[in-house]
Amino acid sequence: MKLPTCNSTRFVTRKTRVIYVGVGLLCLLGGAELRADIIARVSVKFILKPDGTRPAAGDIGTTAGFDAEITRGNGILAATGRGYSLQVVEYIDIRPPVPGGQASDYWYNLDARANRQNIENAALADQATWRWNGNAINIYVNNSSSGQCSFPGSGGAITLGNDIGTGTVLHETGHFFNLKHTHSGDYSDNSSTPPFSASDLHDGDGLSETANDNPNISNHDQLCTALFGHVYSAATAGERSVVDSAFENVMSYHNENRLLSDQMDIWSDAASSGRRGVCTGRTWFVDHNCGTIISDGSSGCGIFNGPYRTVGGGVGAANNGDIVMIRPGTYAEPMTITKAVTLRATRGPATIGQP
Repeated sequence: MKLPTCNSTRFVTRKTRVIYVGVGLLCLLGGAELRADIIARVSVKFILKPDGTRPAAGDIGTTAGFDAEITRGNGILAATGRGYSLQVVEYIDIRPPVPGGQASDYWYNLDARANRQNIENAALADQATWRWNGNAINIYVNNSSSGQCSFPGSGGAITLGNDIGTGTVLHETGHFFNLKHTHSGDYSDNSSTPPFSASDLHDGDGLSETANDNPNISNHDQLCTALFGHVYSAATAGERSVVDSAFENVMSYHNENRLLSDQMDIWSDAASSGRRGVCTGRTWFVDHNCGTIISDGSSGCGIFNGPYRTVGGGVGAANNGDIVMIRPGTYAEPMTITKAVTLRATRGPATIGQP
């Protein structure tokens, strides 16, 4: 038996039999609609000029500018249907002591992109002064430009200049949750110039769902021509989708407007393991085939967060506030859920019911 499709993905229940999960939608008999998103906490520190002023306004030199980036990023995350969002838990002004022999504006003007490790080392050595927050993503903003992020296992901070491009906050946060660029290398590592050919494109993230890319490409036509030999306006709908998988991707150097399913599997896996401390909950994967969830093989059967063969297995492992992510298929299992968890199915229909 299937119930009619519901209008929300966010349902939890207590002692309620689950009947049907639709495409990204969940229907629970007798359930109540509640928000159960997993929040990634963000702690923002503005490094002040010696006279006590914040970095120049730029893009994120003000709380309003940073809030706008968070709002934009949360819109992109919401579109994935995975239940993740970013929340700034504090804005703090800091004036850390400068190293001996350096100018008084050393930290204020230091290149944020090239010196993330130096800033993080200083912050960890004097956590009180640098206001290090062990339960959040630590983002340090100064008066430079661009930025850099640590990957899981290599650090816990993001450093940003106040003058960054739109989308950079979510882009660097993607790295924090183990997402790689759609291209390989960087502007300075790639000397190719238009017109681009297929040989100028490279697979930076190892994901089949994102097209090969080049950081120097500046418009859809250049990427489409390199991939398919003609401009974007002459492309089929399928070809445009391939182009957009890189050109519109948050982890590209282009429009940075979307994240895709495999990328969100990687994000969720990192958020549930190495980056667990900054998040309010975990994602537990369910796949009746018990196949590998993460494309690079980092999560297979028996790993802490799944995939489990049954919805009951995922629900049993989850804690209140967690998400159980169900792959398409039929799960012939009755169950009673007695915790405040959220079931999601973003890749296709998943049916749960009596065997």
